[in-house]
Amino acid sequence: MSSVSAQLHLGDKITVTIMEGRGEQLISRLETGLIVLFDQNSKYFDSLIPGEEVEGHVTVIHENYIILSPISASQAIQIVYVQADPNDDIIESLEEIIEELTGRAKVIPLALLRIIRLQQLQVKLLTGEA
Repeated sequence: MSSVSAQLHLGDKITVTIMEGRGEQLISRLETGLIVLFDQNSKYFDSLIPGEEVEGHVTVIHENYIILSPISASQAIQIVYVQADPNDDIIESLEEIIEELTGRAKVIPLALLRIIRLQQLQVKLLTGEA
């Protein structure tokens, strides 16, 4: 057993995000790089949905993967929005930089400014402020 998998023990309860692997097989991946396979004998196996989270017990540990037995149906991941700091002046700073630059030097700051504005618009749309 590798040192990475040595941090896990049989019976440990962990929460993972479900995703599709090869051949539409449902898998997950731990931060350590281990692949998570799901126990197909679990009564919750058929309710697993890619993009959701599931909690389960570690039932098998191998060098490259573990098998997790879900203990509940998968649940949608909670999205938490963090309000931007109104005192954050990154946009003003970027606008000042753009005014000082010429030619190709403006490309990256302009792109960054557009990305920030699009992200702010997305947050407003998702929170119902737009």
